[in-house]
Amino acid sequence: MYKAKRFINTHINKGENILEHYIDVYAGRPGAGKTIYVQNEIEHLLSNPKNVVVWVGFKLPSRIAEINPKNLFFFDFSQASRAIGFAMDTVYAADEDTFVYLFYDQCRYEMLPGRRDILVAAAKAGVRISVTVQAFHQVDKDDTAWLNKYCQPFIIKHGRTPRLATEDEINNFYR
Repeated sequence: MYKAKRFINTHINKGENILEHYIDVYAGRPGAGKTIYVQNEIEHLLSNPKNVVVWVGFKLPSRIAEINPKNLFFFDFSQASRAIGFAMDTVYAADEDTFVYLFYDQCRYEMLPGRRDILVAAAKAGVRISVTVQAFHQVDKDDTAWLNKYCQPFIIKHGRTPRLATEDEINNFYR
């Protein structure tokens, strides 16, 4: 009951697909600071004991892993689909004050065709998803319509705060 009420109040409607939140996709060249930015976000989110963070990627630094270990779940790339399913199950099991965040770091070669559909399903379920890539084609598989429909594309340069990507950056520079 509460879940449905929250869903109605926070949904985003892009055509026939209803998402609670866009999938945040952070693109940037190697060394631009994508992983550091995401780790700082995780550190901030874990300071709230009601947040649950699911991390898909390489090992997190111990300073982050020790903040709130009962609310941080680590999965390596081979278990990414399991991590997404775990995040969805957690959303359904949690109360309305708990937010579930999924961070999928450095998915250069790991974004299989069915996996992005699972990410969309998780976003529809209410999981807040962030994905880091070097170029947008690594997540959208050269389908910019999919990127525009389900994602909010950001650019990270030189360790600065992310900013929304322009159409030229999406279609040319970070393609």
